[in-house]
Amino acid sequence: METVLPTQASWTTGTKILFRFFFIYLLCYAPASWWVEFFPFSPWNAIVVFAGHHIFNIDITVMPNGSGDTTWNYVQLVVIGSISLVGTVVWTWLDRKRNDYDKLWFWFLIFLRYFLAYMMLVYGFAKVFKTQFPFPPLERLATPLGQFSPMGLLWTFMGYSKTYNLFTGSAEILAGTLLFFRRTTLLGALITISIMVNILMLNLSYDVPVKLFSAHLLLIAMVIAAPQLKRLISFFILNKATAPENIRPAFTHPKARLFHGIGKAIVILFMAQQLIVSGMKREAEMAAFFPERFDAYEVVEHKTNGMAVPEEDKTRRWKKLYVMPNDKCSLVYMDGATIRWNFAADTVARTMRLSSPDSTTIYHFQYAIAKDNLYTLKGKLNEDSIQVAMRKNSEEFLLLNRGFHWINEYPFNR
Repeated sequence: METVLPTQASWTTGTKILFRFFFIYLLCYAPASWWVEFFPFSPWNAIVVFAGHHIFNIDITVMPNGSGDTTWNYVQLVVIGSISLVGTVVWTWLDRKRNDYDKLWFWFLIFLRYFLAYMMLVYGFAKVFKTQFPFPPLERLATPLGQFSPMGLLWTFMGYSKTYNLFTGSAEILAGTLLFFRRTTLLGALITISIMVNILMLNLSYDVPVKLFSAHLLLIAMVIAAPQLKRLISFFILNKATAPENIRPAFTHPKARLFHGIGKAIVILFMAQQLIVSGMKREAEMAAFFPERFDAYEVVEHKTNGMAVPEEDKTRRWKKLYVMPNDKCSLVYMDGATIRWNFAADTVARTMRLSSPDSTTIYHFQYAIAKDNLYTLKGKLNEDSIQVAMRKNSEEFLLLNRGFHWINEYPFNR
């Protein structure tokens, strides 16, 4: 194991002040993100709620959830920033005669590298196994584009392509892996910066509530690469020869280096094993919930109590029924509202059952199939008798059937 240690000449007064601030700030922020995720009753909840109520006159009622941009998160940042500022002032006064922080930087850099590497692996494997961006569900495909939220549009775009998820996920895994090793830390940090700039812009542009966290991952990557800034400018911009960085072993004793190498390998392999196993399990679960193939039925006639329901009655008339191979179906009304049901069919008795997800509401229908591929349903819905005629149309969505073409004589942009 080898490390890069700054020389004392590089520790100017400004550098030492910046180091103190970011040391406190990131050491508070990074573990806090883990505490909030894995321990819902962490001390941060009490601290942030107290600060919001007594300092900012804000009553925080929404605790950390799937959104990382809540009022709670912003108050937390202000609290961490305030602690860091006060801590920096006190630390600077008490430790004003120190010449350098080489040893502290060494351990701080290890902490930042491993934290950032782990997060890159988490997001990378989530894309490789396509659990972060699952294939768009039927409700999404049946929703008019103008009704998408910006985040919904981004999730649909990303969820469509397995190839693009594999590409972006592999890049994140590569960046995370490089961060584990000192000789490749700079390369890993630079790749991470290029990835996180794009992710941050997507989050900002499509209103994805992970803006704060993605910005901090970018910040950590920049802090890791910061000591090499002069060398990078000399090499890439000034076109000057750049001397190799002074790298020396962190452990000189052979046994110490051996034990450290074994421990490091165990940590990395354990992380990879956990992420791969959980990714494969989650992928199987989501494949059952978000099937990419289904049968689509277009409603051509809808009667309630013997009276035709006109298409203008958008809240009552059925428009489409999507039946998926995971015993689920989605019923779409004329106004675009979609309801997901559990689905069961008896092809011998020609019966069909729809039940709500909690099984508190169950409907039974008889169905018949005409020669022209016309399906007729008859049954009870609430207190009304329902008769619906539907025509099967499995080739409805161009998005599912267009596929990939090396040769396009004309742009196919619909």
